Amino acid sequence: MDQTAEHRRLRLGAFLMSLASYALAVSVRIQHLSNLADKRGCVDQHTLQYSWILLTGVVAGIAAGPWLYHWVQRGVRAFMPNASETLRLKRIKAVAVGFIILGMAVDFLWIIPSLNLFVDMHRPLLVEADVILYGMGTISGASWFALLDRQAWLGLLIMPAMALMIIGSVLSRHGWC
Repeated sequence: MDQTAEHRRLRLGAFLMSLASYALAVSVRIQHLSNLADKRGCVDQHTLQYSWILLTGVVAGIAAGPWLYHWVQRGVRAFMPNASETLRLKRIKAVAVGFIILGMAVDFLWIIPSLNLFVDMHRPLLVEADVILYGMGTISGASWFALLDRQAWLGLLIMPAMALMIIGSVLSRHGWC
């Protein structure tokens, strides 16, 4: 098996692992624990669950990164036919940075106990929030690939560090209940 085929196999395995991890993160048992914590005004359980969902999406995005990046490049070439390749790559990278920042910005929403409880009590919103988080993670992972290519795995270190900073600030106020 050549190196390209091996990389594809590893990426497919990472993508499938991401889907399995997502299914576990949104399982009834994990959601029940989040609901109990939210009812007591504790947001750390839910924050960890949402971080987990987001990171499983990042893994999926990194795994699908080469394929997605190829199609994004083709799309940008189609929409910017007269632009230089350098300008096109700058635009792709600028949008990628925007998506990463947007993916990290939602961390602040997770520290609002009343919002978490509201989403918990409305099942369609809960499912939508979980799917959107996974999608945002996937877009962030693909963005990390667009920026860092084979070093995109660094995004898996940076994003949890940012989320843990938010969780750490919450710990001082709400703590684990």
